[in-house]
Amino acid sequence: MPSRRPSASGGPDAAAPSPAALFAALPASFQAAAVDFTVEPFARLTYAYPSRPPARLDLDGLPVPMRQEVAYWLHTLAVAGERVNSWALAGWVRVAAAMAAGGVNFARISPAWLREAIQWYFAAGLSTGLLSWSSLPGFLSYLGRHFAAFLAAEGIDSPALDADPDAGIRPVALRLAAWLRQQRTRSGRPLAPSTIGLIQTTVAGFYAFMADRRAEAARELAEPRWAGLSDAHARWWRPGEIAGSGSYRGQAEGNYIDAAALSRIAGHVEILGLPRDQARTVTVNGTPRQIRGLGDEQAMRAFLLAIATGRRINEILMMDFAPLSPVPGLDTSQATQDGGPAARLRYQQTKIAGAPQAILVGADVVAIVTEQQHFARALVRASDPAASDPPYLFLARQANTAGQRHYRANTLNGLLTQLAAALQITDATGAVVDFQRTHRMRHTKATDLLNAGVPLHVVQRYMGHLSPEMTMHYARTLAETHERNSCGSPSSAATPGHWRWTPPTSTSWCSWTATPTGSCPTVSACCRRRSAATAGTPA
Repeated sequence: MPSRRPSASGGPDAAAPSPAALFAALPASFQAAAVDFTVEPFARLTYAYPSRPPARLDLDGLPVPMRQEVAYWLHTLAVAGERVNSWALAGWVRVAAAMAAGGVNFARISPAWLREAIQWYFAAGLSTGLLSWSSLPGFLSYLGRHFAAFLAAEGIDSPALDADPDAGIRPVALRLAAWLRQQRTRSGRPLAPSTIGLIQTTVAGFYAFMADRRAEAARELAEPRWAGLSDAHARWWRPGEIAGSGSYRGQAEGNYIDAAALSRIAGHVEILGLPRDQARTVTVNGTPRQIRGLGDEQAMRAFLLAIATGRRINEILMMDFAPLSPVPGLDTSQATQDGGPAARLRYQQTKIAGAPQAILVGADVVAIVTEQQHFARALVRASDPAASDPPYLFLARQANTAGQRHYRANTLNGLLTQLAAALQITDATGAVVDFQRTHRMRHTKATDLLNAGVPLHVVQRYMGHLSPEMTMHYARTLAETHERNSCGSPSSAATPGHWRWTPPTSTSWCSWTATPTGSCPTVSACCRRRSAATAGTPA
């Protein structure tokens, strides 16, 4: 079996493996300093272009940790069966190598409290995986040049940014946005909206980091004024306020699934696991129809986890067999009753190196994972009663008696395509919902959390994003949410609509509904358990 990133043996709070340790565990073919996409094992990782051959990467110019991260990332793509644009990657490598050669110079950053905080932020970010080497030059420019110049122009010389106790950080944030729009490049042109957006998100991410570690920052930097930060310093921007965010592809308007449609999808998800010789009566376009089961319990549970957690589908399908761990100090019996977090779920981060790999989940997710564990264990022990637990939670269906290969995304997508075609579920506009595009569940989860008023930095952490800008790609601000926020009461923001579903009859999972209040201490608290007797609506 190809090696992959191991779970931290010391539990979720243990230190993540270093780039060097991950690199050492890779097959020899992925440890080469040169990557030739015309030969294996790299040939299957790149898209084919008729006009030119694949690119060749020379990783020697990168810092050693960065080179190791690139090698690990390429191997992760190979394990997941995904591909990359080799020419785009080659361009990134050239830029990253040039940045690394130039080094990172902090000497010209003023004031001193900002310079020392940026250095501490970079050091902590690199050691924890929050930041990568290639991101440092850009972050240094956004924080040490643009943000520092704004502070000088405003006469601000305090880590708390002279924030008003009543108004919070919002006046400072709005003045920063206005100041950035007035700035010019060396050629005399205004800053591009995308550049302004990057500065906005970098400043917000930096202050979210510092606010979360205010006491530690005051102690480590010998600057007691950092202790004066509050939670308000982590909330800079509201949905729609990041400059240039509207120019990105994949806006949530085209991927978001409204509450009613998602309720109907979830209400019929049991058809995925229903035996093929059985059928369910479903109302399709006003006409009752018999829809036969697709006979794949694993597909049913994987899709339920995608809906419940908003994880990328490969992050679910590549999860370890035992991905759950307890949350220290948490009363799980009380959590089950009030719908709060019941455990920590560790998933396989397959896209962004260094991004978070664990989230808090409720009892409903715990029940799904537990049932799948029973299924996977029984599957491998059917041929060998003494077999140990498999490495993966979701197992490939064919030629996999030992359980050494994980379930494939294309298998799940094929079944979902059949189910979507049979159900013909439509959204509020009358368009058929193509929920076989599982990434729509991720867009929907992030969008609902943002519209519910969950702070941006909380959603960022939950979705596994490295920057607030990445999270803002999913923002879909409803008119009523925007009006509420404009009135200055984001804590009272309600969800765009309640949705509930009846779980498959083979389990004891409770139904869900979105919480009517947006002021959630954790993302998991934004889901409440409902009575299992709640009826699902017909398609």
